[in-house]
Amino acid sequence: MTAHWAERFRREPLEQVFADWYQQPVFASLNAAQRWSLVALRSRNNGATLAAMLQATSLAAQADLRASLQARDFPFHYLCGERDAKFRAIAQTLAADLHLIHYAGHNAHRDNPAAVIACLAQILAS
Repeated sequence: MTAHWAERFRREPLEQVFADWYQQPVFASLNAAQRWSLVALRSRNNGATLAAMLQATSLAAQADLRASLQARDFPFHYLCGERDAKFRAIAQTLAADLHLIHYAGHNAHRDNPAAVIACLAQILAS
């Protein structure tokens, strides 16, 4: 699936690709206005650069570090939006301190930046 999206980012108008991108289930918490805002913002990027970034950072391309994270001997804090079902499910497979960002989906830092800042401040203060 990553190769498909990367190819689209390279070849097609970004506005159309992002209009489709933000229809994926992981972005289900976004309303139409939020989707359009992100499409407009992200469409200003370079398609070839986006394709390269996607291929380099895709979960499919990353090593599965869950076993290592479960065996760690240091604190591990996991932040995700309460409406991000995919990454909440991943969090359940880890022995981590889960911090749900309320009123947020996959883009928790955009959906509720104040809550992300407060959460990080609390973690750093502890």
